[in-house]
Amino acid sequence: MRKILKSALVLGAVSLAGAGALNAQAGASFHVGGGVVLPMGDFGDAFKTGFQALGGVNFALGSLPFDIRVDAIYGQNSGDDAVFTVDDVKAKFFGGMAGAQFGFGAPGASVHPYILGQVGVVNGKTTCTGCADNSSSDFTFLGGAGVNFGKFFVEGKYMSIQSDASANMLVVSAGISFGGN
Repeated sequence: MRKILKSALVLGAVSLAGAGALNAQAGASFHVGGGVVLPMGDFGDAFKTGFQALGGVNFALGSLPFDIRVDAIYGQNSGDDAVFTVDDVKAKFFGGMAGAQFGFGAPGASVHPYILGQVGVVNGKTTCTGCADNSSSDFTFLGGAGVNFGKFFVEGKYMSIQSDASANMLVVSAGISFGGN
């Protein structure tokens, strides 16, 4: 847990330090949000719909139509009681993602669709009553699309954590952005 907390603090500090410098040059905006995690495949066979929270920063690249996007995520799914013989099974995920967000639409419009792609490292941990905890940090990728409505956003993403037992999921999120030009 300490390693995860340290990683989160480092990611946050680097993001905030870089945001100040880039905001002066090209514009940076912060975002927070949350939504539902719909597990798929083998992960979906064993776990129920869960939740995910996210926070991050977008670094605008001048007049280019895309941003560099950095996110921190936390999510949790409960185990399906019909599958597991132990109580209170949970899959918990925490990590950092970085990539690009490409926006469409006319400048000054109030609605802006976008696509995004990110890679990163996510620590996955499965817990249950009376079980030894297991944890691993694994390469993760995601792709998705969303729409900005002024300062509000809605997005859908396919996310895949590449562990020994890959966890594939659809994440549907909504949130708010602040800062930036």
